[in-house]
Amino acid sequence: MPNLPNQVTGPPAQAAPQHVRHIFVPYLYVAVSPVLTANGSAQVPLLFDEDADFELHWFTATSSLDNTNDPRPNNFSVQITDKNNSRIWSSARVPQVCFIPMWKLDRPVVISRRSNLNFDFLNLTGTAGEIATVTLHGFKVIGL
Repeated sequence: MPNLPNQVTGPPAQAAPQHVRHIFVPYLYVAVSPVLTANGSAQVPLLFDEDADFELHWFTATSSLDNTNDPRPNNFSVQITDKNNSRIWSSARVPQVCFIPMWKLDRPVVISRRSNLNFDFLNLTGTAGEIATVTLHGFKVIGL
């Protein structure tokens, strides 16, 4: 057996890493278009809060022209762009029907605090007066 010293020398032991705890608070961000003309479009910015990142889980979309008897309305389309890095979230406009009943993501997407998304709405109907709404459902991630 080798002789072992009574005291081990070397660098001091490091403290175990402290795990960051998070609180997940259910939260909604809502992008609402102005009144759209027939076949008209409008862009709407959506600024995210400074207090926490947002973990996006699903989208929903509604319109003032939705018919309660139509289970799959398709009155508008939208394209979302991240204004912080100019990244377009889809290769083409996403029709409202894709959000019905909701568009659940395969895995959450974390949107950084103070992000700025642009929603480019397009009225797909020949009817003026539509107001389109896209709601982002998820959680604010608050670190402790």
